[in-house]
Amino acid sequence: MIMMSPLRRNYRIIVALWFVLGSVLMIGSVYVGEYILILLLLFTVAIGVYCLTLKCPSCGKSVLHNPVKILGNDLYIWTPWIPKSCAKCGEKL
Repeated sequence: MIMMSPLRRNYRIIVALWFVLGSVLMIGSVYVGEYILILLLLFTVAIGVYCLTLKCPSCGKSVLHNPVKILGNDLYIWTPWIPKSCAKCGEKL
C-alpha cells in the first residue's frame, strides 16, 4: 500500500467532495429551484480558499503556486495539482 502525505490526501478528499457535492447541488437546482445555485457558488469559493491556503510543512510556501516552464522562462502560476516536491525547499509533499 502506498502511503500518501496528509497534504495530498486532504487535497484529494476536498476535490472529490467538490465534485460530488457540486453535482448534487446542480441537480438539486433543477428540482428545488435556482436559488440553490447560491449554495454552489459559496461552496466553490470556500473550497477554493481552502486549497489556496495549503502550504509546505517545512518552508510555508503555497503548494499550488508553482513554476511552469513556458518558452524557456519559469513563470509562477496557480496550478491545480500538488507537485511531488516543494519548489522552494525541495521537501517531498
